[in-house]
Amino acid sequence: MYGLKFRKFVFGYDNSSDTYKVVELDGGSNKTTEVRVLSFGNNIWRSVQSFVAKPVQLIFSNNRGYSGVHLNCTINWLAVDIDCQFVIISLDLGTETHTHFLPPSDALKMSSVLPGVCALMDSLCFYHEFERIDFVIWKMTEFGDKKSWTQFLKFSYHNLQMNFHGGFSCLHLYENGDTLVFTFNIHDQAILYNLRNFKVVKTRVNKNICWLSVNNYVESLVSTC
Repeated sequence: MYGLKFRKFVFGYDNSSDTYKVVELDGGSNKTTEVRVLSFGNNIWRSVQSFVAKPVQLIFSNNRGYSGVHLNCTINWLAVDIDCQFVIISLDLGTETHTHFLPPSDALKMSSVLPGVCALMDSLCFYHEFERIDFVIWKMTEFGDKKSWTQFLKFSYHNLQMNFHGGFSCLHLYENGDTLVFTFNIHDQAILYNLRNFKVVKTRVNKNICWLSVNNYVESLVSTC
């Protein structure tokens, strides 16, 4: 699978130069992911620092739930290194260099369901299923410091009376007041988690929605005037 040439694109913003950028990942090499950057207003693609790992987005190219996570002028990917271990690759859009850090050490005892990364309340988060029983979210309280991983949320599937095994290939988190909304690759359903009373409830959407095509969004950064 690594031998196939996959390319994926991510849009981001560099506040150090007030520039919007498009990042291209090229997974053509067996071990290395090549990275190129295009700045708006410049029609030249620039090759920047590559990394020896494969973002999950390239390995499972048809799954749109593993696109890069934009946070504080960085783009972050869950990746697999040459030792077949999960690693988080973080690309700084200002310096156009990357760093990497490991997921929480306590999160290594996971099931066969893929984990993922997301942004929540201005923090990078790592989520995973634990022994096919619990769902756990870890929050990095100090960005880039692997020692700052803190368990943010954990709840049991038994409370939902649903089997989510295999359903975490796509997850998106939104905050609306004191409620987190989890969307899975299941039609018509979402999970609401109340941070005040710690209750988890299922909800149903009136229209048939495929959550695989859902992504976090913000208001447009570009004026339409």
